[in-house]
Formats: sequence, C-alpha cells, structure tokens
Amino acid sequence: MRSDDIRAQSPLGLLTMYSCILYELQRHGVVRSYNNPVGDVAEWMVSKHLKLELMPPSWKNFDAVDSEGRRYQIKARRLWGKNRSTQFTIRSTEKDLFDFLVCVIFEDDFIVRRAVAIPLPLLRVIGKPTSDPNTRRFNFARDVLSLPGVFDISEILSTFPLTEQEEELYSRLCRIQLPKEV
Repeated sequence: MRSDDIRAQSPLGLLTMYSCILYELQRHGVVRSYNNPVGDVAEWMVSKHLKLELMPPSWKNFDAVDSEGRRYQIKARRLWGKNRSTQFTIRSTEKDLFDFLVCVIFEDDFIVRRAVAIPLPLLRVIGKPTSDPNTRRFNFARDVLSLPGVFDISEILSTFPLTEQEEELYSRLCRIQLPKEV
C-alpha cells in the first residue's frame, strides 16, 4: 500500500485499517493484545532473537524466561514526532522479581535504534530513585551502551525475526530434495 492510499483514508477508515493490521499481527504471533503494539512487538522480537519463552499476557513482574530460568522484564519506547523520550519507569527493582531489564528503543518505523540487557543489580545502581522506594527511572541515553555489565543487543535485534508461518515455510523449503544435474 502506498502512503497516498493511507492519506486518502478517513479517520474511521484509518482506525479500521489499524484494527485489521493488529488482528493480522496477532494472527502471526507478533503481538499478543490489541493495545498499543510497541511493547508486544519488543517482547516478540526479544524472545525470538534471544530464544526466550514468553510468559502469558499480563504476567506480573517479568515477560520472559531463558532456558536457565533467568527472568527478563522487557520495556520499549517508540520515537515518533515530538516524543523522543527514552526514559523508562521500572517497578519491582528492590524485590528480585526479575534478573534482567531489556530496553528497546524503536524508530517510528519499528527499526531498532538501540537495545540493551541490564542485570538487575546494575539497574539498581544506574537507575534514579523515585518517591516509591521500589521503583526506579532509567534514561536510556547512548552512553549506557558503554557501561560495564550492560549487554548491547542492538545488532542482534537489527533484523525482524521470522513469524511462525515463515519459519515453517523455510523449514519445508530446506527439506526439498532438488534433482541432481545430469
């Protein structure tokens, strides 16, 4: 679809299109709800690329676990228009309810600008306290990438993962036996 086609749509037409797109993204397993898709897209990308198991939707305190049982809280921001904020509010930082915070910053077109995994003990040091003693604010500025103990996963997330349907098609294509040349 061309951008001119989108511009020609009425507000109701755009919302209908948006609803259809969210439905299709959910069918492909990319999003898990019909809310703002930024968080769901980040959780999906991180879980696919880092081989994590996603918890059920609305699970408390963490979003995914790895094969060794480490728990990951995944947060994302999408930079668009005047909203260029890279600040995150992280709850449950003092209760050991997750092991790593993964932060993803998307450009407005969902291309990953930068992404990190931060161990919880380090987050407690670099996060700013709030009036709630169990909550920290974290500003994901570029200099965070160079801090010792921070894992820069921007490159890992630089490509969009395959959907389950695409993985199945790829798997079937790999099993095809091509005839040998005579």
